[in-house]
Amino acid sequence: MNDNKSASKGKKKKRKGLFDIGSRSTKYIWTLCIFASLVNFFDGWATAVISFTLPLEGGDISGTIYEWFGFSPESFQVAIIFIVAGLGVMASIIFKYLSDKYGRKPLYLITSIGFTTFTVMTAFVPEGPQFFPLFLAVRFFASLFLAADLVVVIITEEAPDKSRARLIGITVSMNFMGLAMVAMTNTMPNLLPALFPHKWQSLFFLPVVGIIFIIPIYFKMKETNRFVRMNKYLNWRRSQGAEIKKTSWFTPLRKKYSRALLLCVIPGIGITILMMIVLQWLPLFLADELLIENWEFLVIPFALCGVASFFVNVYLMGKWNRRQLALRGTFIMFLGGLLVATPAPFCHPPLGLTFDQYMIIDPANCQLILAMRHYLIPIIMAGFCIGAFGGPLTLSGITLMPLEMVPTHILSTAQGWWNSLTRVATILSPMLTFWGAVTVGQTGPETGGLTFAWSYFGIGIFLITTAFSIIYLSPSEGTAKGKSLEEIISATSGDKKLKREKSRRYEYLMVALSFIVYFVLTFIYGMLLGSNYFGFDPFIPQLQVLGVYGAIAIGLMAIVIYAREKWIGVEEFQSKKLNDKESRDKK
Repeated sequence: MNDNKSASKGKKKKRKGLFDIGSRSTKYIWTLCIFASLVNFFDGWATAVISFTLPLEGGDISGTIYEWFGFSPESFQVAIIFIVAGLGVMASIIFKYLSDKYGRKPLYLITSIGFTTFTVMTAFVPEGPQFFPLFLAVRFFASLFLAADLVVVIITEEAPDKSRARLIGITVSMNFMGLAMVAMTNTMPNLLPALFPHKWQSLFFLPVVGIIFIIPIYFKMKETNRFVRMNKYLNWRRSQGAEIKKTSWFTPLRKKYSRALLLCVIPGIGITILMMIVLQWLPLFLADELLIENWEFLVIPFALCGVASFFVNVYLMGKWNRRQLALRGTFIMFLGGLLVATPAPFCHPPLGLTFDQYMIIDPANCQLILAMRHYLIPIIMAGFCIGAFGGPLTLSGITLMPLEMVPTHILSTAQGWWNSLTRVATILSPMLTFWGAVTVGQTGPETGGLTFAWSYFGIGIFLITTAFSIIYLSPSEGTAKGKSLEEIISATSGDKKLKREKSRRYEYLMVALSFIVYFVLTFIYGMLLGSNYFGFDPFIPQLQVLGVYGAIAIGLMAIVIYAREKWIGVEEFQSKKLNDKESRDKK
């Protein structure tokens, strides 16, 4: 007996692997996860194609979308492409509602094949400006059938309680993997088969591979257990003569679900605006502002970090709770942004000059900048890589928490609303870049304009909004690893008030101070560079651009505060001393 005990003590506990989900139905769960990951991968792929295949301003437009449809890089057609895609995603709520009504399985097949088909059709749009409306229509329908958020609902409902976070992390991270692979193929053209005359056509055609996997996997899929059980329960209640309240398109917008909605939408808008601006300006920032020759090769480590972030995210999703994951990912992105924006002005000549021009004007300073570039450029690229690790963490956290707070009968419709409202940022970001920053702030490589680095610094204000939204809305308890969806919904239901950790005055004073401090620091950052660096007085343009950024960020935060106080409800704060006194009185 004792020998058996000692032998059992001597045995080491077997450590679980990174992809061990601890379920008897492991094979089926992984089949679903592969299906969901493929859809998310090609969503990220299609989103990144437009950003990475647009030529640099003033650069050669041969073989690009510009040449194909006959418009210039300075035209507003570029912004229209992103706006139409955003409108398509917003309209996709149609399929999310039908999924709650008719089941997950049929709608996922329709949306997955529709998304892949219209994405592939983009490569076959004929050449000429008269066909640009057709290109926009195809991109609209590709976004309309977007199924990336639908497959996340399947994983949420089918995943084992202990592995739900990790499986959601895998699915969401594949979106970044698709983005990273587009960056890689765009940088190393030999990786991309020459299927069409132009590279952008080949990139849009490659998602056809998804159909090869999606259809066979579909026939192995079952309707989710939760949806089947919900329908059985509702049918039983109808047979007993009970009156069943009908759920409408707008049920997830009720006050009782406002916490889940805002927890996904407000941080989602902030992160999406930031990511879209970074992607749209990355080639311009590296080539035109930092004057890096062969800048495409610097995208490779950034892309590799996007791939590596998949494994980091999968590991940390099983270690940190949802709130920690989202907050720490936000802080990691903030750190990466500081490493990008702060050293950038010391890496290139002022006034939009080239190194040859600046060497004639001020050879001493030019030599100093050339010497410093060897150390500062790696720091800037490290900042991009750090940000690539933080993004998936935050998005995984703010994707998973709301999904666990909404009942099955409206889950898909709710996810559709969340995704549609979040994609407002896809419409806003081109306006902030092409109109707000370029037209008002004169951002660009030419003499007399704010720099991309300054704008990267300024958009950090959206990360402040994201962080406070997560702090004030995310559940501080009740969502621990291993809890069932029913337990989490019960702990975070509409009648449960939020806890106030500090006094109301203290909480919202911290929000106001954070916005003011960051606004002032960004303004000082620009004024220190001054007219000698920008080539014009930056006072008014800075106020205008920061005013737009600040108005959006503060408006989003005001919605969070109002909903928190009026719709959700917050318990009255009691100091520790008062609590101790009350406990003594009771004794």
